[in-house]
Parts: sequence; C-alpha cells; structure tokens
Amino acid sequence: MLAAARRAVDYALSVEVDLFTADRMRVDATMAAVMIVGEASKRISVDGRREIPDVDWRALSDVRQYVVHKYFLVDASELHRAVAETIRGLVPVLERALELGNVKSSRDGGGIPL
Repeated sequence: MLAAARRAVDYALSVEVDLFTADRMRVDATMAAVMIVGEASKRISVDGRREIPDVDWRALSDVRQYVVHKYFLVDASELHRAVAETIRGLVPVLERALELGNVKSSRDGGGIPL
C-alpha cells in the first residue's frame, strides 16, 4: 500500500497537471497505483483502521471506485487532484505508523498490507 501510494504521488505530482494530463502512460500508471492503494485499504481490518486513525479510509476506497468503474472516462485532471488531496497525505501517515511500530507491514509478517 505504501509503495503504491508513493508511486501514485511520484507519477502524478512530479509534473504539473497539464503535463500529467497529456501523458497517457503516466495517467495509466497512476490509475494502477491508485487501484492498488484502494484495494489494499479495503483489506485492512477494523482494528487496523483504528491503529491509524489519521487515514480517511473511505476516501481511499472512493478514489479506487472512481478509477475502477470509470476507467475509460477518468478525467486525468481529477485523478491528479485526487492524488494530491487523498494519496499524498497518506504516505507520511503510513510511514509514521511503521516507524512508531504501531503497525507492521505485511512483508514483516504483520496483519496490515502496508
């Protein structure tokens, strides 16, 4: 989840919105990363969500739903905005949770797919 969130932020926000919207490969890569983030967010238990209360879990799911169900109709500027408003803030929250040991990533044998 954290790796995909980092990728989405990098792909979308490392360029201005007009360059982002003109680069179909960048848009497609961002959509894939956002889908991974949203899917992973749905797999986090209620207890796991309580461990990281600073995350708007519903917003992550909503962004994923938008990308998955509007795939060919996704407005690239809206995707850019969604990453800026929803995913960008997720990265430091997940990093902090991992650093503090509040959660373990699934790679570490923990129960949260970070």
